[in-house]
Amino acid sequence: MSRKRWKLMLVGISVLALISAACGGSEGSNTTLAGETTTTASAEPVRIGLVLPDLTNQTINDLYKGAQARADELGNVELSEGGTSDTGPWLDACNAFVASGVDVLMYDTLDGDAHTGCIEDANAAGILVVCLLACTSGGVQDATIALDFFADGQIIGRWMAEKVGPGGKVAFIEGLPGDEAAAAIGDGFLDGLAEACPDCELVARAVGGPDRDTAFTAATNVLTANPDLDGMYALSDDMAMGAFEALSTAGLADKVVLAGHNGTCEAMGSIVNGDLDFTQLLAGQPFGIAAIDTAMALINGQQPGTLVVDPIAIDTEFALGVLDGSVEPPSGVDVKDRLEQAQSGC
Repeated sequence: MSRKRWKLMLVGISVLALISAACGGSEGSNTTLAGETTTTASAEPVRIGLVLPDLTNQTINDLYKGAQARADELGNVELSEGGTSDTGPWLDACNAFVASGVDVLMYDTLDGDAHTGCIEDANAAGILVVCLLACTSGGVQDATIALDFFADGQIIGRWMAEKVGPGGKVAFIEGLPGDEAAAAIGDGFLDGLAEACPDCELVARAVGGPDRDTAFTAATNVLTANPDLDGMYALSDDMAMGAFEALSTAGLADKVVLAGHNGTCEAMGSIVNGDLDFTQLLAGQPFGIAAIDTAMALINGQQPGTLVVDPIAIDTEFALGVLDGSVEPPSGVDVKDRLEQAQSGC
């Protein structure tokens, strides 16, 4: 899977490292993600420029909404957003924010090389820079909010180990070579599987990216060679849906547990229906909240550095429990609303 496709698929995220760096000032109090009450400055509003890919992408739009909601809550933050997934408009928005002299520039890039110049200009202008997920290849970030992709994959591997049990036979349908994030998730999956189930056997590892059609072909070939398979992880939800088609065609959908990643509406609907068994929800709202809190920490002279966020593991038991009210979902992400939407057919 290409880095661009990977970035645009991101859907869901819950804060793992709670931001203790909060806003200092003389007026106003607010509650951080960690539940701490802090004060916000009463002087000039903090001007933040947020440069993102297309807001039509669910995760990116959620990120923006989370950031805007947090800015509105603080009351002394002026948040402006710009950019698209295309390099030219992204740079136009970024350069405009730098030229206007914003206090903080926050961004997520899909073209790390081409966008470097704007970040370097922001550095030269003394503008604080916060990178969200994907950073440029040059320039200096004052803080970064990131995913631990390896740890992300470990969660999937441990879940798979629990489901297939000792001696289980597992296949991994991986993405295209060259995608660092996808590779890290895959490595984490294999590590988590081996750690939690030393007797489990990885019987196949096949390139199935970047979409459900290519994953269908790869999964079909794996199942032909391994009809006694117990579990399968396909790198993304789209690929997992292709793998599910292959399992259904082979008459193995009820026998082989299947995991995906990203938390798309289609995948969560499939989990509720009992087809797909697991996904990792990457939601954007907590990312946006964390971004604003990080920016304010920098303004107040604190150094939050790199902050890590964590996805939300969703399997059938969890999904059904959230829907019937017996399971309390994590705060800050509209998990129940997403599941209800998925249940109704997206």
